[in-house]
Amino acid sequence: MHWLVFIIGFGLGFRPSEMGGFFCLIIFRIFATNNIVMGAGAPIGNKNAEKWTFEKARKLFEDAIALTEETDEYVLSGNKISGYKFDFIGEVAVELDVYHELFGHLVGRFPELDEMRDRMNSRIERNCYSNTKKGIIKEATGIVNLKSNWGWTDRQRVDVGGVVLKFDSDDAKA
Repeated sequence: MHWLVFIIGFGLGFRPSEMGGFFCLIIFRIFATNNIVMGAGAPIGNKNAEKWTFEKARKLFEDAIALTEETDEYVLSGNKISGYKFDFIGEVAVELDVYHELFGHLVGRFPELDEMRDRMNSRIERNCYSNTKKGIIKEATGIVNLKSNWGWTDRQRVDVGGVVLKFDSDDAKA
């Protein structure tokens, strides 16, 4: 116990003579939870990483892709319009009771799921564009989603061999 505390205390700039028993007790209580001493990385006995097997992760992606195909009827100005139910990755994640960053984490652990993530993302992007075009999503909201999450731009920048060319509105008139 004391050697762990000594290393931590010494790393914080304390001299060995300043490391009293009370200080050791405080540090140990901070770095120990439920009799598991924290080390570099996850706590000893951590089972969180074992929750997601390849099969569970693949099933999650299959369920997410299925959700991206769901449609619903919307009423706009008295007219019924068919549109996609999910047009934002956060909505898909909430429906599946996970956080949206989990999809990226799982692809990092299981690279063979990358194609499924790409398919899911392409469909969510399509859904956002389609629902925006139909007026189901307000235009400004759809544009922000497409720009922020899918890299859409106003096409005012052109990348040519590592050189970025910018065009002003005056250049377009000339």
